[in-house]
Amino acid sequence: MSHHPPPGPAYGGSPYGGPPRPTNGLAVASLVCALTCLPPVGLVLGIIALAQLRRRHESGRGMAVAGVVVSAVSLVIIAASVLVAVFAGDEPEEDGRAAGTTVPTRIDPATIEPGDCFNLGSLSAEEETEHGSAGLVPCDEPHQAEAYAVLNMEEGPWPGDDAVTEWVGEQCARHVDGYILDSWTVPADVFPYHLQPTSRTWANGDRGVICTYAHEERALEGSLRIDATTLDEEQVFYLTHFGRVDAVYAEQPAFEDLDAQRRWAEDLSGTLTEQADAMHQHDWEDAAREPAAGLVEEMRATAALWEDASGATDAAYEDAYDAAFDALVLESEVPLRRALDLESDWSIAFPSDEEYATDPADEASAADV
Repeated sequence: MSHHPPPGPAYGGSPYGGPPRPTNGLAVASLVCALTCLPPVGLVLGIIALAQLRRRHESGRGMAVAGVVVSAVSLVIIAASVLVAVFAGDEPEEDGRAAGTTVPTRIDPATIEPGDCFNLGSLSAEEETEHGSAGLVPCDEPHQAEAYAVLNMEEGPWPGDDAVTEWVGEQCARHVDGYILDSWTVPADVFPYHLQPTSRTWANGDRGVICTYAHEERALEGSLRIDATTLDEEQVFYLTHFGRVDAVYAEQPAFEDLDAQRRWAEDLSGTLTEQADAMHQHDWEDAAREPAAGLVEEMRATAALWEDASGATDAAYEDAYDAAFDALVLESEVPLRRALDLESDWSIAFPSDEEYATDPADEASAADV
């Protein structure tokens, strides 16, 4: 909140032509100190001056207010500069624990393999070097991060922070699906964090990148890994084929670009049809056969609706989009997921989507009431 002196004459004047009021000396001193790099003194003098001005018939309130404001702003800038120096200096650049999508790394990628769980904060003082060894822990114990890919950038001159961050983000994203086939199992508050080289570690030969999942505030327990090493063939088949549909859904363009929307709708229709055909031809186990047939039927019906949307006029597109989007919801997958012994609680990964999905068991209970 800013403070402004009340309207009136210049400092020391009188609006009605009477004798001028004396100017408070501390008010003048406060402003002078604030402007001469003595903000702590200026702040104190300004506060004292304002207290005196309430009791004395003196001018100088504007100077006192200005002294307080300038001093306070200067102190905030100084404090911010100190914090930046502490947290963005040499040590923090190596620390690798800052929140965000990408963080610098001092963990030697040679000590980490995909599937390892570890703590970034377990490095000892003796290991405060360009690289250190991660504190590996069993994944069933509390840990800070889980690696899902370990990569190496190409040799060459330092490409710059932005280029490194872009490369790391793209490359790590390509490895997520191979490590976590089932997105329903990843809690909504757990995100990818990428440990990457800094300009200084690059100069020392560092090219390593560690792609991890982590939570900003709490420890993780249990492995997030769910791939061909932890699933049976039926589960992998379903997750792989329906995952291709999810991947196209995720590529949805901005709604304002209707031409791009229509091309996307056509692509989605084709993908739904292809994957529905593959799932229809698959020889499912007995328990999964009926729910698989039901899902295939919904996928084909939804594909037809997206095909309609792809040919809709601008005026009709929104209604066609809504009809297609509402045709295949999270609950559509639940019966087959249960039959395949996969995660069937969508609220773990999609808590905000519960309003768009209804558990079939809840529907049955409601029908009985």
